[in-house]
Amino acid sequence: PLLAQPLWEHSLAAAYAVRHLCEALRFRHRHLAFATALLHDAGCRAVRLTLAAAAKPEQALPVPILRQLCARLHEEAGLLVAQRWGLPDSVAQVMGNHHGEIAADDRLAGLKALTQMADQCAVRCGHGEEEKPIGDVLLHCPAAKRLGIHEQNAEQVLSAIPSLMLRAST
Repeated sequence: PLLAQPLWEHSLAAAYAVRHLCEALRFRHRHLAFATALLHDAGCRAVRLTLAAAAKPEQALPVPILRQLCARLHEEAGLLVAQRWGLPDSVAQVMGNHHGEIAADDRLAGLKALTQMADQCAVRCGHGEEEKPIGDVLLHCPAAKRLGIHEQNAEQVLSAIPSLMLRAST
């Protein structure tokens, strides 16, 4: 299936990253955060499957266009998927808005920031369709600041992901 494996690897890497972040930050809702990070980009798969079902094989969209559409539509699609699956509202809300700014009074600020940070960690480790962040960009993103992530926390998370991904693939 088109691009399914990289998406799965990205989602799994984000879930592993959030698990380590939760431990480092003593976040109480670890299982919720893990599930949210694992599912945060489920809307990408929904967009891709919908587009593939609507097109004839000879009308398949080029991969770069598919990626652009996914980037623009996956949060909204993710919210719909989460609601259809009956996931907790907190998970659905984060799936529906995990790239935007986080309002100071957002009741899901911690979960959103963890998901954003885990997403960036996964990309930083090479599990994502975006370019890897360069240098210490990871530490300067708004989610890192909101969570109080320090270089030591980030390095522990980043160093743990490759071995966890290797174990998951065996």
